[in-house]
Amino acid sequence: MDPQSDHDILIAMKAEFGAKLDRALADIKELKDNVAARVTDLENEKLNKDDFGTYISEHSASHKILLDGQTDHEKRIRSLETAKNTLQGERKGISAFWQVVVTVVTVVVTWFAAKVFGR
Repeated sequence: MDPQSDHDILIAMKAEFGAKLDRALADIKELKDNVAARVTDLENEKLNKDDFGTYISEHSASHKILLDGQTDHEKRIRSLETAKNTLQGERKGISAFWQVVVTVVTVVVTWFAAKVFGR
């Protein structure tokens, strides 16, 4: 192998790697600029301390409605559970009442049948 051709190969490789390195550096700079722009946009969009008071005053009414709705929801669930338990208790009482009524009616009918038919 000829030393001149080795030298030529090294120079060609240096030029090729230099071009690729320049492209890589340009890509990194572009990414850096894009990230910086996105960070700036996010900082501009975020809610700062001064705007927080305004935001709360504007949205406190709707926030209160949401909280009241949650409270109302919990109250409804509790009242429905109480009504269900009460109804189940009343149903047991009504069932016992009807059993007594049927027993009394049966006794009265039996007594009446015995009186009328003489059994």
